[in-house]
Amino acid sequence: MHSFLNSHVIRGKPVLPMTVALGHIGASVLRSYPGHHLLAVEGAKLFSGIDVERDVPVQLKMARQAAAADGLVRVACTLSKAPVGGRLAPAYGATVVLSPSKPNPPPAVRFD
Repeated sequence: MHSFLNSHVIRGKPVLPMTVALGHIGASVLRSYPGHHLLAVEGAKLFSGIDVERDVPVQLKMARQAAAADGLVRVACTLSKAPVGGRLAPAYGATVVLSPSKPNPPPAVRFD
């Protein structure tokens, strides 16, 4: 196990870092909408995390929200894990925002 997981612990067990889980969620939604661009991952939630000491089956649920006047696509997501002998339990959640056009990069920051 990698030592960086020592700082990602819930109830004494190392868990998948939230940034990794949110990256997976964002990339999965983006692959489902060819031609769109990732604009944001909003409202990130940590429910219980995913234990990384063993293989754990996971499921990503994606629900597209009603179309917005701004043309953006918003997809509410929950990444769930299957506990041993149990049903799916939410681990992480977020809303992914996609744009049909490439967003403008933020202005450069200058350090003078």
